[in-house]
Amino acid sequence: MNLLFRRRREDLDTAAHHLATESGRFWGAEKGVYDLDDKPSIPVQWIWDRRFSRPRDEVLPESDSDSGVVDDLFTQVYSRLPGPARLVLLGHAGTGKSAAMLLLLLAALDDREENPDVRVPVWITLSSWNPHERRLRELAVEAMEWLVPHLRKDSVYGPAAAARLFDEGRVALFLDGLDEMPKELRKAAMTAVATEAGALPVVITCRSGEYVRPTAPGRKIAAPVVLQLRPLQADAVAHYLTKSNAGADLPVWQNLADHIVAHPGGPMARALQTPLYVSLMHAAYPEPGPEHDPAELLALGDHDKIQETVVDQFLDRVYPDAPGIPGPSDERRRDTLRGSRRGRWWARATRRISAWNLARRRRRGLRFLEWTAFHLGEGTDLRWWQIPNWASPDRLAGMCMVPAALSTTVLCLLGALVTGERSTVLLVGVALAACGFGGVFGVLAFNQLHRAGGRPLGMRLRKPTAAEARYVLGKGLTPAAPFFYGAYLAKGVLAGLGASLGIFFFGVFGGDLTPHGEGGLLALWSQPLTDDTRINVPRSYRGDWLRTVYVVLTATIATGLVTAFAGAVEGGPSTGLRYGCAIGAAMGWLLGLGPAVVLRLTPVVVSRSHGLGYGSFTRHLRTAHRLKVIRQAGVVYQFRHTALQARLRSRYEAVTSNSRGLERPAPAERCD
Repeated sequence: MNLLFRRRREDLDTAAHHLATESGRFWGAEKGVYDLDDKPSIPVQWIWDRRFSRPRDEVLPESDSDSGVVDDLFTQVYSRLPGPARLVLLGHAGTGKSAAMLLLLLAALDDREENPDVRVPVWITLSSWNPHERRLRELAVEAMEWLVPHLRKDSVYGPAAAARLFDEGRVALFLDGLDEMPKELRKAAMTAVATEAGALPVVITCRSGEYVRPTAPGRKIAAPVVLQLRPLQADAVAHYLTKSNAGADLPVWQNLADHIVAHPGGPMARALQTPLYVSLMHAAYPEPGPEHDPAELLALGDHDKIQETVVDQFLDRVYPDAPGIPGPSDERRRDTLRGSRRGRWWARATRRISAWNLARRRRRGLRFLEWTAFHLGEGTDLRWWQIPNWASPDRLAGMCMVPAALSTTVLCLLGALVTGERSTVLLVGVALAACGFGGVFGVLAFNQLHRAGGRPLGMRLRKPTAAEARYVLGKGLTPAAPFFYGAYLAKGVLAGLGASLGIFFFGVFGGDLTPHGEGGLLALWSQPLTDDTRINVPRSYRGDWLRTVYVVLTATIATGLVTAFAGAVEGGPSTGLRYGCAIGAAMGWLLGLGPAVVLRLTPVVVSRSHGLGYGSFTRHLRTAHRLKVIRQAGVVYQFRHTALQARLRSRYEAVTSNSRGLERPAPAERCD
């Protein structure tokens, strides 16, 4: 018993170390999206909030300061709090609450390298959490298993490793976006955090006006430590602009900085009171010139107009419309290839690219973001599998006919040609029949996804347990055995073995093949990608697409084997080769169509009316993340800030309302 306990303790230590490593790898890469890798850093200050917080003398009696900078939050506050830390970071829009918590998370991970007793911080996005339906423990376990998939495997870290990390106090909860929850759920969320977190340290971000105190009936809950992030002072902004833009452009920025210092209450100083707009300002004017001078903002005279212009200039910078201006993605691609064997070829090919095509591609990427921001409305979480909900379901259903009809027709024609059929009339008839048959199954498959928006599934191959192996074999042998006896009595042993092989194959691999069923190996290996590890849009998209291919191939092979050998019983396998694989492909699309395929077909449906082009939406999202327009928040994407989302939405509304009335679709059903 002691040996088993020691083994599980060592496994849990290894699991915590692995979780810390993966958390540092992921959030260290995400640091660039928040512009936290720039030097010098934006000097965001915090102050002790006496309205909601516990008294400072009660918590940190040896401290002589009520304020500090967010870069030192770990050493000044978090690491010195007695007992389980309860820290809340408040601030107005754009003050850098999420960025401050990210710096705190990375500082805790850095300190853990020297002090293994520091709890591993786990980032959790609260925007879609309903505390009445899911416990905080479930949310934390999901976030840990999302980062480290092996925590699900009993053979690696023992049973329920993520849950044990939570129960034994090995993690700290970093909860982002309390203000993004529905208003009626915030109080329940704070109560759940206060009662369910136990001895775990907790850090929460929230806007100042949306924060609520934690309460619990019949129980006294100590107030957390609440820090308020302060707006940037004019001299701090001026100092940052001059220090971060040294070089030939320094005079331009120095003049702007002098104006901000001379007019600390003016429109420009008020517009740059938050780290968000200072960062966007820095990115929007990387190389000031006569036609691109930040001093032009001084003539606007209104801080809201200045902020709006800064956002527009930032978007025009990352998605330039002028043919001769390279965007950041073009510059990065050019720098990567410079000096390589393909560098000269790439330079020649780039010069030959039509300026019209280049500008069109950039317009489409920006147009997609505007379209996305409009359909998100007031929501913040961007789930790629729900994007097809914004298109016409009837037109999408028609587009789902295409892959099913095409694959069915090709397989049917190949089967007819392989078996020696050369009659043109018969081949045309077979092709038309197969096309119609496959198209019908494609429409049925789309409706089985609840007319788009179904949760993505992926394949995680693993060795089944003994109980699972017995169950899967039973799925294959149960239908195969009577089929064998029937074919054996009709045609002999070989025919019986051959005919039952396809049934067995279908049962073992396919089973019922429904997304929520208890089928064979495919169902056993299927895993909801919204709960998978380190999932971003490209990986979840490829995983769901791969599962669709697996299911279609399994159904094609299994049905082809069954019908081929069934035809052999009657004298030859030609019938099965002609039609069996085609029927199996149609069934595969019906049972395995995933949202990744539907998303790939969506641009064809919406491009004509919205000007989005026929390119991949996942590529647009991946590019937007690289250009720091959107960020990854766990298994979903969000716009870098709600101000950026609101500006993109207003741009879309302004353009679209000039040509036709706006009609916002019904919000997508939440898939949590």
